[in-house]
Amino acid sequence: MNKILLPFLLSFCSAFLLANNDFTIEKYHVDIQVSEAGIIQVVETIDVNYHKKMRGIYRDINTHGKFLSHTQRLTLSDIHVDNYKYKVEKKSKQFRIRIGDANKYIQGRHTYTIHYTAANGILNFENHEEFYWNVISPEWEQKILRASFEIKLPKAIVLSEDDMRILAGFDKETTSWGKIKQEGDKLIGSSLVELGKGKGMSTSFKVPKGYFFASAFTETEKKNNYESTKRRKDHSYPLPLAAIAILLWAYLTKGRNKDEYIPEDVYYPPSNMTPAVVGTFYDNTVNNRDVISLIPYWGQEGKIKLSALDSSKDSEILLEKIEDLEPGRPEHEQYFFNALFKDRNSVFISDLKHKFYSEYAKVKSLIKEEALDPPYYDQEAIKKFHSWPILVFSLFALVAGMLSMLLFHLFITGASFIALAIVGFVVYFLPRKKSNEGVQLKHSLQSLKSSIENFNEMNLNRVIEKDQNYFESLFPYAVAFGIDDSFVEKFDSLGAKVPDYYGYESGRQASYKDFRKDLSIEKIGKTMSIPPVADNKSSSFNRSSGGGSVGGGFGGGGGGGW
Repeated sequence: MNKILLPFLLSFCSAFLLANNDFTIEKYHVDIQVSEAGIIQVVETIDVNYHKKMRGIYRDINTHGKFLSHTQRLTLSDIHVDNYKYKVEKKSKQFRIRIGDANKYIQGRHTYTIHYTAANGILNFENHEEFYWNVISPEWEQKILRASFEIKLPKAIVLSEDDMRILAGFDKETTSWGKIKQEGDKLIGSSLVELGKGKGMSTSFKVPKGYFFASAFTETEKKNNYESTKRRKDHSYPLPLAAIAILLWAYLTKGRNKDEYIPEDVYYPPSNMTPAVVGTFYDNTVNNRDVISLIPYWGQEGKIKLSALDSSKDSEILLEKIEDLEPGRPEHEQYFFNALFKDRNSVFISDLKHKFYSEYAKVKSLIKEEALDPPYYDQEAIKKFHSWPILVFSLFALVAGMLSMLLFHLFITGASFIALAIVGFVVYFLPRKKSNEGVQLKHSLQSLKSSIENFNEMNLNRVIEKDQNYFESLFPYAVAFGIDDSFVEKFDSLGAKVPDYYGYESGRQASYKDFRKDLSIEKIGKTMSIPPVADNKSSSFNRSSGGGSVGGGFGGGGGGGW
């Protein structure tokens, strides 16, 4: 009966003990590499099994060691942890490495890899030199099931059993519950008992005089060796910060226009620019309204006619070609017009949905090209702030920032380089500086927009008296400026007739209200620019239609589990 109950009792006790520990360290391994100058590189690998939700662990490293009447202080540097958030806190006689995210709980098995460099850790006795290291501190409150270490020596030496020692057990005891051996230039050791909860592991080895503190080393050389391993001071950040200041100063003084706009009355657009180019030049962006402004532009020129099939909410708009564009017209006009009426003299706008998007994108590209015409822009400023060199410069700054952080742990310098990269990218995409001719054109367009947007009735009547076709000729530019609704309202209030190029197929007289509803710039732009979407009927999930098969779909290849 006792034989049957014993396994259950052991399992129960084990579960009880685990429940009373937040976590267990299943394996604790320490790799130590000692240089000829006595510099100690340490890598601690800690396998933790969390029994409940926690944020992480912390690791304290003491910097003061006492050996009989002698106290020696370590200098620590390059402290970092792989793949986990961490924070290093400096206290009077120790460093605390806090590993984990305050806003994230974890559970189960996790492996932490801690790196640090120590200097001044070699003891210099009268007749020998000694390395003495507290591999596992007895101050750990949790169980450490397995503990081991490996020390790489800087140069060949054969150590006797008397030259090596391992101590494993309770704090302050001199028990040797561990094993150590030499294999080539390495010392390999491990504990034979569980550690933690007051039990730790230390190791030491002694070497002849001059092994570390060679007589050829002067005091200055020793000091330089130790100083080189002190925590790296981040003194490089002024360089990227200075570059940011220079770049911003250069852009603010030489890369942008200092706008001194004085409004004046302007009622007509430039004669050599289509409304599409006017709208793009005005706000440095090719919007849908810029492209669609060409439709009423051709209408008022008598090139096309717009017919609405009915007066319902969603009227069908038919575009009819009346005559071709003359040779020599801008390329974006020619391309758009010819694409609309390719092998046909009329087309419903609704028929362009999912079919015209590539042509529409090409039109936008051509408009942008013409709007960025060299005479209107400062080419010297474009070369400095909006060409490939500043993109390359920004990418280099970004890479330098990441390398500074990851390889050299210079976080302020790294952040400064990344900030420099961001400033460089922002400058590249900011509006380009205009030439004197471009500035005059921009001011003229600002005045035009303001004048037609803020018409008073007296001025409007005066303009219409002189030009009966004023609405038709200016409406495309109002579309490009994005003020077509208010522009139509003003003319509607005066009872003016709708454009001649627009009407109903039935012959019914159209009103301004009809005109505003049917000629929906946003709707037309979306219809022409929207790409096709996948047909649900062709889905591999639609088994009734026979869709899908093993190995079907695009591409191919094999794989495996992990």
